[in-house]
Amino acid sequence: MDKFWRQMLRWLVTDVPGRITLQAVQKPNETNQLMVLQVRVRDKAFAPVDNASLALEVQEPGGERVQLTAAAQTAESGLYEATYVPRANGGYLAQVSVTDATGATAGGAQAGWTADLEAREFQSIKANRPLLEKIARHTGGRIVKMDELEDFARGLPHQEVPVMEVWIKPLWDLPGVLPAVCLFVLSCFAAEWALRRWKGLP
Repeated sequence: MDKFWRQMLRWLVTDVPGRITLQAVQKPNETNQLMVLQVRVRDKAFAPVDNASLALEVQEPGGERVQLTAAAQTAESGLYEATYVPRANGGYLAQVSVTDATGATAGGAQAGWTADLEAREFQSIKANRPLLEKIARHTGGRIVKMDELEDFARGLPHQEVPVMEVWIKPLWDLPGVLPAVCLFVLSCFAAEWALRRWKGLP
């Protein structure tokens, strides 16, 4: 009977989350495998805490440590989020330490994930037509079909290509600048002479 009660109590509490939880959520629609680190903070009564201080750190595959700032979210009480963009392939470890409003340590949590930056590129050998159409639309280009390649190649010499040239000219070479400077200098000499005569100076 004792074994039964011990197992039942263990089963009841085994899936209860801790007061501090850290979860790494990947945004599949974002570029560069953007990760959102979500920290949920609760007090001893498991009520959400909105005025906690978080020290969030990510250990990169090479051993470097990056400090992040987690901001409280208005959509959910007790939720703090920070974004991180992986820069190398390998395993990442995120650690958070939470301090409550009184300055006491409330606890901490860890979460890990792996990043493969080339995975999405080589996930399929088929052309991602929606993405290509989006790029062409934003850059002023167009998608050329296979049966249109010859016509497109023949028309290239007649295409208008915008050419941007950068001109650098000294200020003195601009029209009217040198006469204006000379006139300003002469005006200063004349103003000084008039002021000295007015004050009776030699």
